[in-house]
Amino acid sequence: MLVAINEHGEHVTLTESLTEAALQRLRKTKVYCPHCKKALILKAGAIKIPHFAHTADTACVSLFAEGESFTHLLGKQQLYNHLQQLGEEVQLECYLPHLQQRPDLLVTRKRLYALEFQCSRIPLPMMAERTKGYQTANIMPVWLLKTPSSFLKKGTVLKFSLTQFHQQFIQDNYLITYAPETEQFHYFCHFFFLQGNTFLARLISLSLKEQVFPFYEPKKMRKEGFNEMFSEYTRYRLRFLKNRLFYSQKGVSDLFLRAVYELRLPREKLPLFIGIPVTQASGIPVFSAEWQLLFFYFLYCHGLSATQVREDTMKYFLSWAGFPVTEQACRAVTEYIRILEKLSIRKVESSYSMEQLIELVFDQIIAID
Repeated sequence: MLVAINEHGEHVTLTESLTEAALQRLRKTKVYCPHCKKALILKAGAIKIPHFAHTADTACVSLFAEGESFTHLLGKQQLYNHLQQLGEEVQLECYLPHLQQRPDLLVTRKRLYALEFQCSRIPLPMMAERTKGYQTANIMPVWLLKTPSSFLKKGTVLKFSLTQFHQQFIQDNYLITYAPETEQFHYFCHFFFLQGNTFLARLISLSLKEQVFPFYEPKKMRKEGFNEMFSEYTRYRLRFLKNRLFYSQKGVSDLFLRAVYELRLPREKLPLFIGIPVTQASGIPVFSAEWQLLFFYFLYCHGLSATQVREDTMKYFLSWAGFPVTEQACRAVTEYIRILEKLSIRKVESSYSMEQLIELVFDQIIAID
């Protein structure tokens, strides 16, 4: 805890600006928990950030995260100080009794914002419950994830794995995180789904001093940025196809290899329209080149063209190929069919314009960005 009340009922907040002398004076002051009103002790060692703590025998421990990490305490302090400097009306660790929730920061503007700096994983149902609680009380929840060290790599276009927990923080096709150690916000923008939990994204960094509230939103992707992303995507596609086509252990029982054989496609170079990024692609857990090739094989096996596929046929295809039959998966296939129709592609042998294909992919990515 970073907030307590003294004997006069005044709030005492531990900020980064407190001097050692001020901390020593505070040690001699009686302070109490704002919620349960029991006495607190000040812990201020040489390493850990100064903070208040309950005694071990209080039942209030479950309401206030006593096991907060150094990073969490530091991040809350930095964000609190910065918002104050911006002139925002902000409270640190403000307990909301009607919700029995305590956001890390509560910002008052024309409406209330509950800022949660999340440094550890919490169960998804708990996160959903907290979000719902804030929304019911007409409070805008703002979830800010601590930047995982595994996300920070060299380059502006990165490939990394996002767990289901991380994916919960994605909004409007970007993920915002914060690293207290460097006082940097990191925006992971313009996601391209690859397969499983693997994505491509563009990294943009912003210092704490440059940040505003509500937080900056990244701009729509420009054509130059898209070209860089798409080039990395196609490199991944080539690596995927090489491994998938030449190193499969399943042989003739592999539906993908059977599709390549029966469609008489050259292993070395599948047409580029097999394996393009589409919206909602994460609804189908395999890489786009695999399910899009199987889509053409499905059409071949059933004597259909892409323009003849309706919703019931689409669901049958997903089931036939062994993919989840969900609304998201159907939307991915629908978007793929839309691109094929605009390219006048009816069969796997159809000719197409490379420039038009890239433009169509760009347009649909921009539409959701």
